[in-house]
Amino acid sequence: LPIVVHVLWRRHRQVVALLLNGTVNGTAKIILLISNASRWFDDNIVDGAVNGTASITSFFGSQLRRLQTGTVENYVSFLVVGIMVFFILQAIF
Repeated sequence: LPIVVHVLWRRHRQVVALLLNGTVNGTAKIILLISNASRWFDDNIVDGAVNGTASITSFFGSQLRRLQTGTVENYVSFLVVGIMVFFILQAIF
């Protein structure tokens, strides 16, 4: 009887080890897949959106920089044109 118990105990430990190793390794593979998908999304989608926003901001900033002449007459002209556009849009809508 002790030999039977010993053999069964040993077989039981092997089965438990296989189940635990399979569970741990399977979970690790799933987590690795999710991690890789998350990294791809971050690298391609999130970083692309952030870099795109930075590029657009830089482009418009460089275009608006041309309007800054330091001449008060130009600033007053832009102000008057802006007020006129505002009232025209107000009248239309």
